[in-house]
Amino acid sequence: MAINKRDYEKVETCLFIHKAKPNVFLLRKVINGKYFTKVLILDLRAGWSKREHKNEAKKEFVKWLENINKQAKGLKFKDTTRVNDLFEIWKSKKDRSKKSVASDIAFYETYLQDGIGKEIVVDVIAAQIDEIIYNLMHVGKFNQAIGKIQILSKRKAYDNTRRILGEMFDIALRNQLIVVNPCSLLTKVTSQTKK
Repeated sequence: MAINKRDYEKVETCLFIHKAKPNVFLLRKVINGKYFTKVLILDLRAGWSKREHKNEAKKEFVKWLENINKQAKGLKFKDTTRVNDLFEIWKSKKDRSKKSVASDIAFYETYLQDGIGKEIVVDVIAAQIDEIIYNLMHVGKFNQAIGKIQILSKRKAYDNTRRILGEMFDIALRNQLIVVNPCSLLTKVTSQTKK
């Protein structure tokens, strides 16, 4: 259904109300030459005036505006963003020609991708990461490259997991997807001697 702008009158910049329907609004915003448009239909509420519908629409407009500003910046974070999605963003910002970066990518893909990688970012807590580190140090994880279960040293399990996931969760923190980086709350692991 095409939107006819003549059916709407301006409430404020980027927000328009339908002339015949007090619960229908048009939201329009141009960011970097790209048009964003949404028709907002509020529930009809008995006893509400046109003014009350406008106030409710303004609240919804603010939420919508925050979302499209993130989209316009190229950030596609949602409450359903998975850790593997965050890994792809983290990886795209790294210089893969460096040996340490290639090593970090291989570590994540080998030891973290199939486990925590499938989790939703906002649901990850420090205890989950602690458990992953413990399992890597004591139970081990099957490494397809060498074809056997590998138990990692404290340095490799704790330091690599904390650093790599910490950098990834910092991206989510900076983009207001999470409030605290779970890697900043990890239990400190004491040194482990090799057998």
